[in-house]
Amino acid sequence: MPSPGFGGAGFSKPGLGPGAWTLIGLTAVPFLLAWFGARGILVPLALVPEAFLAQPWTALTYPLSSTGNGREILFVFITCWWLSMVAGALEARLKTAGLLAASGMLLLVSAGAFVLSGFLVPTSALAGTSLLIGALTVLWGVQNKDHQVLLMFVIPIKAIWLAAVTAVIVLFGYGTTHPVAGLFALIPLAVAYVWGSGLVKLPKPDGIKEAKAKKKQSADFDNFMDDVRRREKEREEKEQLRRLFERSLRDDDPPADR
Repeated sequence: MPSPGFGGAGFSKPGLGPGAWTLIGLTAVPFLLAWFGARGILVPLALVPEAFLAQPWTALTYPLSSTGNGREILFVFITCWWLSMVAGALEARLKTAGLLAASGMLLLVSAGAFVLSGFLVPTSALAGTSLLIGALTVLWGVQNKDHQVLLMFVIPIKAIWLAAVTAVIVLFGYGTTHPVAGLFALIPLAVAYVWGSGLVKLPKPDGIKEAKAKKKQSADFDNFMDDVRRREKEREEKEQLRRLFERSLRDDDPPADR
């Protein structure tokens, strides 16, 4: 059945981990701070491709940039609600460290894509977590292709098609200044798709825990075999000592009287 909220194969159950809460805070807190008057501090944190060489630190600070436009409060609320489900589901597979590492990687890929596009065509500034959320949605959609949600709480749609719709929105949204800029904005989504679907030999999100378990299992087996070989060597040494002792006893026996 289509699921508009928590539950089902693709979403985690209520009870978010610290990773999901971190991403929600990264989305909501800058908006609130800017709305309360910190625009002068937060707006300049945006990544402007044309000014990147003079302000390279913006490749790391752009998620914190926000104008605090109060008219966007509904969008921010819906974004945080969606993050609570997608990030929560991904954290259930990746664990907290894996989710934050994946998010950090996608944030850096997004920054790199925008800088490259800025060298080629006119493009807008990159600010906030919208592009990251798009990439995480694609990652979740690839991992839960057949899971259904209610688009706009009405239209049932499979997760893989929701990922495709997200890509279209990113293409047209970020391509407003120039279509090439929209194509470059798809790069982090493409990375998420490739990673999640396993098209190349990248660590799959749900394979990290399995890989660690296999590594531990292999180490335990190696330790077991080392112990077996050690015990076998000890047994052979004891057997050799026993034979030497018996031989020495036979050599020490007096010859039998005839």
